[in-house]
Amino acid sequence: MKLDGATLQELTELCFDLSMDGRLTQEQRDRFLAIGRRLRLALRDLLAAVFSAGTAEVLAANQRLLEVNQRLKDVQRELQDVAEAIEQASMLVGQLAELLASAPGLF
Repeated sequence: MKLDGATLQELTELCFDLSMDGRLTQEQRDRFLAIGRRLRLALRDLLAAVFSAGTAEVLAANQRLLEVNQRLKDVQRELQDVAEAIEQASMLVGQLAELLASAPGLF
């Protein structure tokens, strides 16, 4: 039995992606970078390891890999949603400013 290497690889890449995402604080980016580095080292060793079939720890680790991987994907989507909401709000402010400028007699 093996650890889910594909999910671990994807999780590692997500951590490195988030470590470069300017929408996060520097502290958050630094933590994602450190986690990505540790996962990359673990990936190399764990891909070579073979465990007994049905090993509870491997099954639990594979499940947790899927959960954390999905959560980081959700975080990336949430960050994108926030960025889009900010852009929409900014466009609305501009539109309202134009509307106000066109109102007769206000200024």
